[in-house]
Amino acid sequence: MTQFLIDLGTTPSYAAHDFIVTDSNRASYDTIMQWPNWRGGTMLWLYGPRACGKTHLAHLWAHLSHARWLNPATLDADPAQLVAGRTAIIIDGALPTHTQAAEEALFHLINHLKHNIISALFTHTLPPARLETILPDLDSRLKAMPTIAIEAPDDALLEGLMLKLLSDRQLHVSHDIIAYALKHLERSHHEVLDFCNRLDHAALQTGRNITLPLAREVLEKQIKND
Repeated sequence: MTQFLIDLGTTPSYAAHDFIVTDSNRASYDTIMQWPNWRGGTMLWLYGPRACGKTHLAHLWAHLSHARWLNPATLDADPAQLVAGRTAIIIDGALPTHTQAAEEALFHLINHLKHNIISALFTHTLPPARLETILPDLDSRLKAMPTIAIEAPDDALLEGLMLKLLSDRQLHVSHDIIAYALKHLERSHHEVLDFCNRLDHAALQTGRNITLPLAREVLEKQIKND
């Protein structure tokens, strides 16, 4: 859905209309949007690869739930103060460091959220079952939390994302160019976004029309730099 993150120049847009829903992210999107009627409680762990749309989806939920964003690195404060006056919170990137202090802070926060029936959305690249934690109590809390995954982007999502990104830049390209690019790019939202930025820059810098040869040059440089 990708991402999802639509970059209108340099700043990503987290607007609802820029979140592309396809089979690869439909389950996660539907689950998030079912709040406050989440199955399994008031907390949810959303995971998926880097740049797959987790943050964008979290922004959609923030708009729906009026959630407060918490910095994962500042969870050592009193949980009651962290969430004072809030009924929902988001931690985007739940475990930046695996120290005992950081894990204890997260453990106490989760207990506070559960006791006070405060909704929470956690995002991470991995599901709780694959995390290596120090504290057994935190490990059990995380593994008991309902989870939902954003799957790797499918062809429909990547094509829709590229079309949207190019259209936002007022770039009109043939289907052959899009098909060629998607065939050779790494299958990620980040790589598609990078390609569109590079293609836009190349066209402006050289004054050339966007043709297959120009797209091929941009791709070769992008793959070489990666």
